[in-house]
Amino acid sequence: MYQQIVDSIINNISNRNIVINEKLPSINLINEDFYLSRDTVQKAYNILKERNIIVSIPRRCYYVTNIVTAPKLNVLFLINKLSTYKMRIHNSFLNKIGSGYLVYF
Repeated sequence: MYQQIVDSIINNISNRNIVINEKLPSINLINEDFYLSRDTVQKAYNILKERNIIVSIPRRCYYVTNIVTAPKLNVLFLINKLSTYKMRIHNSFLNKIGSGYLVYF
């Protein structure tokens, strides 16, 4: 659920529905409106803070600080059994594709 909140805010920023310095809804408001746990909303906001997309002002609110240009693409790297050889292939793959992707294996 927290990832859906993160994705929704990032998509709204990308689509210019939310702009820089715009105030985001409080954790309690999202909690009540969507029947989500407070911890779930807090985790989503913390992820956005770590990515420097939002900033919090203690006891006040959250503001958008950065415009997201392009989200990272997800890549699934499947391996049947992990071995030293396959780990080298995986590491080589990570080095070649760069930082624009999130790789799961």
